[in-house]
Amino acid sequence: MVMGIKDMGKSISDLMRRVLTKTTVDRDSIEAFVKGLQRILLKSDVEVNLVYELSQNIRDRSLKEKPPEGLTLREHFTKVIYEELVKLLGENQESLIGKKRIMLVGLFGSGKTTTAAKLGKKLKKQGLRVGMIAADYHRPAAPEQLQQLGNKIDVPVYYSDKKDPQTALRSGLAKFHKFDTVIIDTAGRDALDKDLATELK
Repeated sequence: MVMGIKDMGKSISDLMRRVLTKTTVDRDSIEAFVKGLQRILLKSDVEVNLVYELSQNIRDRSLKEKPPEGLTLREHFTKVIYEELVKLLGENQESLIGKKRIMLVGLFGSGKTTTAAKLGKKLKKQGLRVGMIAADYHRPAAPEQLQQLGNKIDVPVYYSDKKDPQTALRSGLAKFHKFDTVIIDTAGRDALDKDLATELK
């Protein structure tokens, strides 16, 4: 019986969960994942040569590539799986894993800084290399708060000693230019605050 796309996705998610919840990710667990993935894809009527190529790519990259700085072997393994599955689905999906810049904007007190940290933690768990930029210099101690949150989730934070959001943004993007995702925490603003609206633009 051929497995549908929805069922295939659920089966792959379940397989990843079983492997990634183990105490360690090693050669045996990677091999177990590859074999499980092969069964799922073949049941989904994916062409045998593509399944073989995907399996080899995941196996080789997971075992031979050195994880990027800041990523554990588990996180790197997750990232490899995601990237290789996207390649299998088609190059038109490539934008899903391209470098992203996420700017958080909103009213005063809407929780942008804590949201930045929650988002950073979630993306890091998915195996992405994440950096955060503190661009809020209107609220006292906002950069320090983001730095503390970044330390807790092991995500690097950049902020400018000049207390200037534009300088922080330019320098932070340069610092994190090799990262998968950069999250930018901006100052809270009021709909009638023309200065902050101009800063955002």
